[in-house]
Amino acid sequence: MSLSPELGVSSFGSTEKEAKESLKEAVGLFLDECQRLGTLREVLNESGFKEQGKDWIAPQPKIETVAIGA
Repeated sequence: MSLSPELGVSSFGSTEKEAKESLKEAVGLFLDECQRLGTLREVLNESGFKEQGKDWIAPQPKIETVAIGA
C-alpha cells in the first residue's frame, strides 16, 4: 500500500514498485479532477502546499515518535 497523506490519496500494488506507480497515477487523476472542478488551488492550500509563482511547494513531512506500552 502507498499513501499520500497530504492529499488523502492511497493506492496499492503487488510490489513496492507497483504500489508507488499506482499512487503516482492515483494522485495524477485526483489532481486532474481537482483542476477540472476548479478546486485545485483550494485543495493544495488546504493540504499545506505553498504557492510560489507558478510552482507549488510540498509541506515538510511531520514525523512523530509514539511510545507504545510503558
